[in-house]
Amino acid sequence: MTIEARVSVQGRRLARSFSDSSDIFTNLDAAIAWQAVQKASQDVPQGVCQPVVSPPDPVPVETVSSSSPFAEWTVADLLRKFGQYHIEQGKVSYVSHISSFLKRWKNLPLVQCKLGTLRAVHIRQFRESMKERGLCAATINKRIGLIEVAINFLNREHDAELTNYASSDYVAHIKNADKRRSRRVSDEELTLILRHFKGPTARHAAALICFCFHQGTRRSEAFNMTWGDVDFDNHAIRFPKHKTMNYDQELGGQVRVMTGKARDLLLRLREEAGRVTASQKVFNAYARVDGYSLAFRRATKEAGLEDIRLHDLRHEATTRIAALCGHNTSLIKRVTGHRDDASLARYTHTSTNSIAMLMSRNAIQHE
Repeated sequence: MTIEARVSVQGRRLARSFSDSSDIFTNLDAAIAWQAVQKASQDVPQGVCQPVVSPPDPVPVETVSSSSPFAEWTVADLLRKFGQYHIEQGKVSYVSHISSFLKRWKNLPLVQCKLGTLRAVHIRQFRESMKERGLCAATINKRIGLIEVAINFLNREHDAELTNYASSDYVAHIKNADKRRSRRVSDEELTLILRHFKGPTARHAAALICFCFHQGTRRSEAFNMTWGDVDFDNHAIRFPKHKTMNYDQELGGQVRVMTGKARDLLLRLREEAGRVTASQKVFNAYARVDGYSLAFRRATKEAGLEDIRLHDLRHEATTRIAALCGHNTSLIKRVTGHRDDASLARYTHTSTNSIAMLMSRNAIQHE
């Protein structure tokens, strides 16, 4: 592809075309270098002999990446290595994203592209193709960000010396994509959804939905929970596997306070199950966690409800727990498992009326 460079030098307009290489980036680099030389020439005073400076040789198609032992890796290889590292470290924050990425987009050109030839244009093409497929902006940014952190990991841990073309320095991420969800799920809507869980398996799956609604756990946390993790006497639940488990490894997992309604639900389930073992999963309607999401999505569609996701139950539960705890962030985090106030704020959707009532109650107590 031809690149035309233009520059104004001492009142004269100069232009030159660069098409020596079949690679657009090689031609672009040569054009930029020529422009720099022409601009530098106008800074030399008249009468001063200026040395002839030739434009540098075009940058080869294979840049620093070609010298890397990882240049032959594909993006898919990179993501698998990155995911395996997190599994070995006991971190699960990226594992599900990587699995979903590779399962759904494994045949895309970007995923099969070798790291040695990866350029910003491949990331941009991926971004635009995701838009055409109807993915939301936040998801697209998350997928590009996943590649960015994976390349950073390879450079940091294995001295790969790869140029990170997935970073915002080379590719613009979609702006205003990270919009906070404020969708709440009412008791009436939950009842309507549960009516559409039909059949023995679906009805048992509905128990996990109710548990998430009352306890505010993430889908995967409830799915991995065993009876041995539940401490009815102390109203506590231990989560050995959760999103932020790297913070709690020395404690053997994160321990959260169990809400009253969640405790009542688990007691009924244990009574119905009869004899249970410590290693037995509490919720075992489906072998894969995606089964619960599919069942929830199907039920909401049949119920005629729009824009409700299973993860919205965590938002709703956190908001209700915040009201019960008097909006004391330390107490709320003991129940929900949020690590910091910023992440907790994203899940708390308290109305102005609730805040006003809380302020009035506090004012009365201090009179």
